[in-house]
Amino acid sequence: MFYQVFYFFPILELLTYVVFTHIFGIGAALLYGMVSFILGLSLLRGRGLAMFAQEVRSRNISSMKAFNLSMFAGILLIIPGFITDTIGFLLLIPAIFQLVTSKASSSTHRSQADVPPEETIHTGNVVDGEYTVVDEDKKK
Repeated sequence: MFYQVFYFFPILELLTYVVFTHIFGIGAALLYGMVSFILGLSLLRGRGLAMFAQEVRSRNISSMKAFNLSMFAGILLIIPGFITDTIGFLLLIPAIFQLVTSKASSSTHRSQADVPPEETIHTGNVVDGEYTVVDEDKKK
């Protein structure tokens, strides 16, 4: 059932483009497409690989989900079409952004008992150091 949406999605995009062009004109449709494309590119460029590396190093899951969602919004804005642009613009609204990230984090949340020790992500302070074992006999 869900896969059928992918068949009709291009037709819906084309119909919304025709309706928008009929109501506002071809100039407004082209301007809308260019503005959304430039906004999507600037969103992706501002959140480039350096930001992604910083998010991965921080190991903060909620921050990484927010980063991924903003990248997804940028990609939706780049893809031509009014439906994808509308979804991308809606994801940029802070209230909707928070709602989607909270829904995403609650649906993928696993308890600590379900997570193997090697997948556990610590969000507290991490101190890196070295140690040596000293026997009491050698100490004297």
